[in-house]
Amino acid sequence: MPLIEIRALPQPSTVDLERVVRRVTRDVAAALGARPDAVWVTWSTIERPYAVGDAVLPEQPPGTHAPLVHVYARRTVAQLEAVCGAIEQALAEELELEPHNVFITVQPVWTPG
Repeated sequence: MPLIEIRALPQPSTVDLERVVRRVTRDVAAALGARPDAVWVTWSTIERPYAVGDAVLPEQPPGTHAPLVHVYARRTVAQLEAVCGAIEQALAEELELEPHNVFITVQPVWTPG
């Protein structure tokens, strides 16, 4: 089961964070051919400061200050590529981000069995 941690600046009031994490859960599960309850997603808001160069912003812009996503999973490279693609697309659409303005890292984990 992948664990996905998302950290981002405060979002505009039009963004429903519960909807966002549910969408990420569903899309990642679909990419893996898994049940949605096999995917865990958490969200943390970055309370300033978050700097990109000299720019420190109070709210999520569409083109900079990418949401920071960390994925913990034990999957093949192809599966991880699908997971990252699903996350990127869901966040770009739900948060109205410019394409590729999501920063994703992946950490392999050991699971028994």
